[in-house]
Amino acid sequence: MKSDDAAEEDRSYASTMKNNWRRFLPCLLSVVACALHARCGMSDARRYGVTVAASVVDDDPSPPPPHRDGRGRGGGTASRSCHRARKDARMISRSRLVTPAINLGLPKMGSTTLQSFLGCAGYGATHWMCQRGTMRVHCAQCIANSVGEGLPPLEKCGGWADVYAEINGPVGGRLYFPQVELLGEIVRAYPNATYFLTFRDTRAWHASLSNFWSGLGAKSDKGRTMRDEMIVANITGFDNASGKGGPEDFDDFFCHHVERVREVVPLDNLVEIDLDDTDTGRMISEMFDVYEGCWGRTNVNSDLHPGIDTGQVPKVPHLIWGKSTIRGKNGTMRIRPIPTY
Repeated sequence: MKSDDAAEEDRSYASTMKNNWRRFLPCLLSVVACALHARCGMSDARRYGVTVAASVVDDDPSPPPPHRDGRGRGGGTASRSCHRARKDARMISRSRLVTPAINLGLPKMGSTTLQSFLGCAGYGATHWMCQRGTMRVHCAQCIANSVGEGLPPLEKCGGWADVYAEINGPVGGRLYFPQVELLGEIVRAYPNATYFLTFRDTRAWHASLSNFWSGLGAKSDKGRTMRDEMIVANITGFDNASGKGGPEDFDDFFCHHVERVREVVPLDNLVEIDLDDTDTGRMISEMFDVYEGCWGRTNVNSDLHPGIDTGQVPKVPHLIWGKSTIRGKNGTMRIRPIPTY
């Protein structure tokens, strides 16, 4: 016969086990249910101290943060997720372009091509320049002015455009990047907007920046390229670690910008497009019901692309005024709504 102490110890053990099962059983059932339906996150499993295969439960489906020594398409063997437009980041088709549509990409990354495509379909599209009334102003300037006066970023930019294909530009004698410096303000002001993020091979991008007039100073001043102006523009996130503004410095800045855009812009509003992907035109056509035949490369530098007949490449104006109708993917026409943002 057990002593009183032994009996008390048995009762204490039984009570502890009973309480443990009371706490653990609902947790176990919850984790099993999550695993069966693939709907829970790793945080649910960790909360219960249960290990579940990451392929079944994963809070973040995106790749892990890239190593800083990986260069991917920027010039090395390791792959960085910031070099690739995410297929899963392309919003479920809204069937129509929700305006304003703002390109958060960087210059010389397909912004003119994007403007030309949507402008050809019938949307009002700006690039670099905006217009308020009869006065033309750089989009970067009117955005900076708007925010400086406590207004929504596009308030002083005219309000007629559906698409803002490139919003960086000269402000105070230097290049200014609202898509970097005012990213949070833009997204908060236009939570339902369509945001584009453009991609291309970063070494080709660096070469393009190094051979393109910045828009500052005389055009005959060959030393003032877009690359040169970006180096001295004091852009947040651009470190120029080498001190030379080389491809690696611009690659790091590009990745920093991509990662920040992905953090700030809701997934349902973000459309990532790759200029080098031959499927891009079809993808945008399907997504927004616009005519695919409007897609084509524009603003090509003949020195960098000797194989392309630049005489056949269309020159695109800074302002494309919207038409009364939009040409859909099957050539059908529909009424273009007036911008109301």
